[in-house]
Amino acid sequence: AVVSTQSGHYGRGVLGDIPEQISGVTWSPATETATKYALVDGSIGSNSQTSKLTISASQLVTLDGESSGIHTFTCSFSVGSKATAITATQTITIFNPSNLSF
Repeated sequence: AVVSTQSGHYGRGVLGDIPEQISGVTWSPATETATKYALVDGSIGSNSQTSKLTISASQLVTLDGESSGIHTFTCSFSVGSKATAITATQTITIFNPSNLSF
């Protein structure tokens, strides 16, 4: 996904075919930080759960200066008695309009 530094970005991780809600969903390398990232476990509905990662616009500006503005975030649900990790990844490419020159 290409995202702009002009507004925040929302990533979603979905786990389906589950009997109950899972708590403690993680997003790597993001950690809950008031001005950078917001992580929400989500709630179960129709046997699936959608977790949400919000990246603030100011954090996108910071990330734009690292790794050529390309970043991968991994959503991880720990399921079952052995806490098996089920993961999904999302790669974003950050676009900063203020870097355009005419």
